[in-house]
Amino acid sequence: MIAIDRRAPRWWLPGIGMLSGVILVTALAAAAHRQTVVDEAAANNRRLADLTFVRSAFASPGTVRAFRGLQLADTDLSGIPLDGADLRGTDLDRADLQDASFVGADLTSTHLRNATIAGADMSRAVAPNALLGGVNAENLGATDVDFKNADLGSGYLVGATFDRSDLGGAALPLAVASTASFVDANLAGADLRGTDFEHADLTRANLSGANVDRANFRNADLTDANLIGVCWEDPPLWPDGFTEAPRESARIENHACVGEGD
Repeated sequence: MIAIDRRAPRWWLPGIGMLSGVILVTALAAAAHRQTVVDEAAANNRRLADLTFVRSAFASPGTVRAFRGLQLADTDLSGIPLDGADLRGTDLDRADLQDASFVGADLTSTHLRNATIAGADMSRAVAPNALLGGVNAENLGATDVDFKNADLGSGYLVGATFDRSDLGGAALPLAVASTASFVDANLAGADLRGTDFEHADLTRANLSGANVDRANFRNADLTDANLIGVCWEDPPLWPDGFTEAPRESARIENHACVGEGD
């Protein structure tokens, strides 16, 4: 009989521990993947249900258009009439809303990041704190809209109309707003860093206290615009021959320019 020295090191024990660890990690990864699939399926089902609900509401005249908090990201709602709808907090990120109508709708804190609202009518809507970063809003009709503190950063706003709208404290850094109209609009305290306003109409617009760092105002109409207190680190490009351009950046004592330190 061969004697076994029980005190000898058992070389196979570390191998078993390592194998057990691999099995455990694999099992956990598989479980996480299954949960992800389940979560994605549930999210898709909810989006489909919410989309069906919205479409059915417009098929039934007189239905109350209360769509607050619905999950409608990545859906196609192009051309749909959403006039007067309650869309507060609704997720419409990446949704296609081209040529839709939001007249008088409530879009408070609504998510429209990277959505398409080109050619849509948003007149008289309320959209404070709305998130529209990266939105395609070409030729959007947005007169008399409340956009206070909304985020339109990197948005494509070419040819859009914001006449008489309130964009006080809004963020439009790197937005492309060439040929857009901001007649009588309020942009006081707005973040306009790098915003392209070339050929835009800013007649009588209120830009007081706005950060216009590297903004492009070439060929823009700034007739009677309020530029009191505008500030910058790198100067903006003013229209050629514009005699009302501030000569230096404004600094209010103990207050940084809008957006500085971000």
